[in-house]
Amino acid sequence: MVSAMKIIVLFLFTAITSLTVIANENDVSISIGGGQVESEQVSSQALSYSQRLFSNQVLSLPLDIALGVRYTNIQSSKFYIFEDEEYLKPINLQALNLMIDTRVNFKSFLLGFNLDLLGYTKGSSAEINNSDDETDVVSSNFFFFTNDQGTLNSEFWIGKEVKNLLLRGGIAHIVIEYEGDNPGNEKRQRFFNNFFISLGYLF
Repeated sequence: MVSAMKIIVLFLFTAITSLTVIANENDVSISIGGGQVESEQVSSQALSYSQRLFSNQVLSLPLDIALGVRYTNIQSSKFYIFEDEEYLKPINLQALNLMIDTRVNFKSFLLGFNLDLLGYTKGSSAEINNSDDETDVVSSNFFFFTNDQGTLNSEFWIGKEVKNLLLRGGIAHIVIEYEGDNPGNEKRQRFFNNFFISLGYLF
């Protein structure tokens, strides 16, 4: 999933040969998601604002590009940060990131992908299993193709505009990171997927 996401990002940027400035359109959306990591429930909520700025053609389909900000909240009473060996409890963190949003018009539907680029995360300390220690969330977020840092959210979605509303659903691909190393002597970081639904207002 991580490799696929990065391939899509590369494709979108290499496919953009020229950009046309379009009339500004704003989008405020709220998303609610949920999923499981090693059979433990993880919930996520996001509030985003974006402004469509440019349009282009990709494979003869109209592509819109927007920039914005997204606030993401993630909770789990027990979160496996490394396979099924190390878990943290509880986790409750909030991330605020700059994001890029793209969407393609396909017949009467929209196909979209967005990605957090950089930002800041805060959250409470979490207990580590089989240890008296606690760990804190990594506060700085940065998207990099081979070495993501912090907490980042991205969404693959299909949606439809109904007057001034945007209805969406899809998969949220999320990474979170806490300080220290996991038992595999790697960053205490995990990627996971949540299904989500979203309601947006266009103006």
